[in-house]
Amino acid sequence: MVHMPHVTHAQDNHIDLRLPSFFSDRMVLQRDKPIRVWGQASPGAEVRVRLGSAEKTVTASADGTWFMELPPRTSGGQPLEMDVSSGRDALKIRDILLGDVWLCSGQSNMALPLSKSNGGAAEAQASADPKLRFFTTEFHAPNEPVDDVSGEWVESSTETARSFSAVAYYFGKQLRNELNVPVGLILSAHGATAIESWMSREALQSDPDFKPILDKLAATVIDPNGWDMHLPSGLFHGRILPLAPLPLCGVIWYQGETNAKRAWQYRKLFPALIQDWRKAWDEELPFYFVQLANYQKPPTHPVNEEWAELREAQALALKLPHTGMAVAIDVGEEKNIHPSNKKTVGERLAALALARNYGKMTTDSGPLYRSMEVEDGKIRIGFDSTGSGLEARGGKLKQFAIAGADNKFVWADAVIEGDSVLVSSPQVPEPVAVRYAWANNPAGCNLYNKDGFPAAPFRTDDWPGVTEKNHLVAVPPALPKPPMDPILDPSIGLTGNTLEVDLGKDIERNWDQVKANGYRYGARQKREGKEIHIWLPYEEEPGLYYELEGFQLEATRHDNPAELVYSGGGKQGKLTLKFRFSAPIAGFRLKTGPVNFQAHGAVAGFEYSADGKNWKPFHEISGGGQINRWIDPKGPKAEGLNTRDLYLRCYVRGPGGSAGVPDNTRLRARMAGDVRWGDASRTFSQAQWQMWVELAL
Repeated sequence: MVHMPHVTHAQDNHIDLRLPSFFSDRMVLQRDKPIRVWGQASPGAEVRVRLGSAEKTVTASADGTWFMELPPRTSGGQPLEMDVSSGRDALKIRDILLGDVWLCSGQSNMALPLSKSNGGAAEAQASADPKLRFFTTEFHAPNEPVDDVSGEWVESSTETARSFSAVAYYFGKQLRNELNVPVGLILSAHGATAIESWMSREALQSDPDFKPILDKLAATVIDPNGWDMHLPSGLFHGRILPLAPLPLCGVIWYQGETNAKRAWQYRKLFPALIQDWRKAWDEELPFYFVQLANYQKPPTHPVNEEWAELREAQALALKLPHTGMAVAIDVGEEKNIHPSNKKTVGERLAALALARNYGKMTTDSGPLYRSMEVEDGKIRIGFDSTGSGLEARGGKLKQFAIAGADNKFVWADAVIEGDSVLVSSPQVPEPVAVRYAWANNPAGCNLYNKDGFPAAPFRTDDWPGVTEKNHLVAVPPALPKPPMDPILDPSIGLTGNTLEVDLGKDIERNWDQVKANGYRYGARQKREGKEIHIWLPYEEEPGLYYELEGFQLEATRHDNPAELVYSGGGKQGKLTLKFRFSAPIAGFRLKTGPVNFQAHGAVAGFEYSADGKNWKPFHEISGGGQINRWIDPKGPKAEGLNTRDLYLRCYVRGPGGSAGVPDNTRLRARMAGDVRWGDASRTFSQAQWQMWVELAL
């Protein structure tokens, strides 16, 4: 059954005629499929819809909902108008195109905007295309299903493309180039989200292995405003299910980083999500996904690592019909979980669609492992999707490993022979297993087909993995104390204009909430309607970090050039951050999200103090304009402090001091990919500022 949004209304009152937000000017409707239209009206009222020459009337049900299907239409011709009327109410939607509509979803690598990708600024300048259109769903993660999403359709332009998903943009652009039909891209993606946030409650109840996820849900204090991006099923309720009646051409998906520690569980979660969405649409939608790119330090010897197992879990989903995998093992970056080459990724997804939806290409992916045979102390690997033939790029094949029955892998010699690869090592005279590109970052892996697609990482064995038992997502009753941890739980307080974070008080670790994809200790306090969280990440990151979340920090020019404005719950005020540690710290490093600094001839940045009186600049930006980049956590740092107290604040100064700072100058630091910009007088729709203080102990 197709999901029908449902909202309960009083039965004796008039209900204004309403359509979901994506029925709006400049929308793209899926060609060659019945056109579904739905909404709300007064109970029992007639609702009439006219689209071009097609017209239909239905009666709203007792709860005010209504639904209809109009006949399919082909692409082409002039833009259409849709007229919807009921009683005294009438709505008109203009500039509607018939084309192909794709849902683009996942986490931060799908959400990453074009402006932050390699060559994105130049691409945005040339992105104008009135027949390539975008709809971005705004963040909402409620505990129960809702009937609509917030957003609007826009045409591709310099301004709209630069803030839209880079992967989705390049995917859509390639379809436009090859098909010459309108393309509509609906973006529902959010950084740092786990797959269970995008699945229905019913899907999470379908397998006993998912019970820990539901246990976590049962123990979660539900945010009534729907702002918990980690809530199981929350993003499905708020950003997927409301779209479900809308006919689509297919889905593209880029997610998995947050689930890497539970890669074994992902073997079931990922196909369950695909089937879950197909059930919601009542259609076996094509589902094309990106296999995780290479990331982190390359190994010096064969290893067994989490991201390798997550990639394997993704590849196993290819057993489902109408799925395809875009391999990205050659576009990643060692120190950047968000690799900047999004053009290649988008075009590889487009290759899958062009071949499988439209019959435009013969080769759409790289070599996929098919079989192995032992031959005289060597192992022959057979492949599917060899295209025009196999090739080693840049010399001999690399990143092949071989093992005997002792499960000990060593680097191997590998040679291409026709459509197979022969793998061997003198150290393993009786081999039983081969692995290729099996690491978080198998740098240098170079097996391709001659059509330019890289081979997918694989292994021939089924030996236990490092994530096989990592099914839990909730914090266990007792966690071991991290090594070299001199810091106990913080307490938080706001005294005057100073937010004091006392990291020296001996308070029991008592926060039972789990943040992001790992176990974190912490404490929290609500103030001005927003929660202040102090986190100590556990295990998933090296070193000790404290993270402040929940505030938009904004330095605005007034008489005081060092003023720091915080925004939370609609309130604003000056703010200085004060950290008190349980033992003297030698130094710290600062990491913020991309910084937006608007001024001409002024400078802005961060400064610190050990006493709240004598301030030193820490990181400075000049020239004005928009600067979207990360301050490298291994870059600017302060050392030789030997202090228990650390004060931090922002500043904006003009070339001649504070008096020289232009009006409306501002410095804003934000978490990448999680906010939408408003004008100068508005706060962010999702105000977040994250700061890490790394303790140099």
